[in-house]
Amino acid sequence: MHRIAGRFALIAIALMLAVFPAGPVAPVRAAQPAASIPRVGSTVLTAGFAVTLMAVARAHEAGAADYVAGTGHIFLFATVRIMRQGSHDSYTATPLDFEVETSSGDAIDSEEFGVPNELVSRPVGKNSVTTIVGFEVPARDTHMQLLWLPSLPSNPDAQSTWFIGTAGKIVQYLP
Repeated sequence: MHRIAGRFALIAIALMLAVFPAGPVAPVRAAQPAASIPRVGSTVLTAGFAVTLMAVARAHEAGAADYVAGTGHIFLFATVRIMRQGSHDSYTATPLDFEVETSSGDAIDSEEFGVPNELVSRPVGKNSVTTIVGFEVPARDTHMQLLWLPSLPSNPDAQSTWFIGTAGKIVQYLP
């Protein structure tokens, strides 16, 4: 009985394909970042500033106030270096200049956790600024991007993007 049912199923499929040809079928792949998007360690030159995503760390708990990530979330800390290139005016870097974009397109603003060297408003002039920016992000998202969106009067649309992916070791606590 199973053999007969199996043969009828194969015949039915063959007839359906003859009547409704599907054409070429592309293989299904998981979303991948564009090859041109910089990653951890990359420097991007934007509007006269060289910005490097130096490192990424992830933690379940962080900061002087012992922040604990919510269920299904984790803290992500990006170490960035911002350096002025050229003789144009300096600008003031703030945590609001950074956000993480999730794989679903949600924008997550940076937060303050009280970790050492965390970004507060700092002028970027002749000397570079190396600092940490923190976010609470979905723990299972492996296709996030870090965005730098500076407020520059000379170029209000300036921005840089880095692919984060699964970069950064997960630790229980980041002081």
